Amino acid sequence: MIRLIASLFLAGLAVWFYASTIPASDTPPPPAPPVNIDISSDTLPSSKPIALVFGAGLASSATPSLVLQDRLDTAYDLYTDEKVDTLLLSGDSTLSSHDEVGVMKAYLIKKGIPEDKLSVDPQGVDTYTTCLHAKNDFGAHDVILVTQGFHMPRAQYLCEGVGLTVQVTIADRRTYDPVNDEREKRAMTKAWLQLNTGIDAQQLDQLEKIAE
Repeated sequence: MIRLIASLFLAGLAVWFYASTIPASDTPPPPAPPVNIDISSDTLPSSKPIALVFGAGLASSATPSLVLQDRLDTAYDLYTDEKVDTLLLSGDSTLSSHDEVGVMKAYLIKKGIPEDKLSVDPQGVDTYTTCLHAKNDFGAHDVILVTQGFHMPRAQYLCEGVGLTVQVTIADRRTYDPVNDEREKRAMTKAWLQLNTGIDAQQLDQLEKIAE
């Protein structure tokens, strides 16, 4: 246990040193303003991309949170308006008691989307992993990101960073807790580390716990 803590501490120091020695000119610029897909428009993309829907927690074991529900309803609109043919649902289903993508899939099937139009990534434990799996495990190239405005800059930054061609649609259907904006400011540091050092979510969580 002591050896593990020491290793993690050294890894944390290495990450800190690496980040602190990078010239300011090499730090990533803020993501470009996203291009919003107007789901009320009759104009279709020249070739239909995949809708990439990010998880956002559950209200109960069988009910999406309101934030997630808004993402799913927006993805449903993209499909019914023929902007996309396929939806990739990504979330954390690593625990049997928390099957996020199962709930997402059931919700959309109940609304009328055929099951064969839905792909699921049950290992999408965070935004970076979702983007990486979409490209490497599902072979996605052109995607429409489906998430709220407070989350979109980080989602766009990470998905473009792993090599996806990105369009977005904002899933804002209500007013959200301002705490989300503060959380996103902190999360951008994590996003930069993941994209530029390859450190994964579990390693970052361990380092954060040691720092607490």
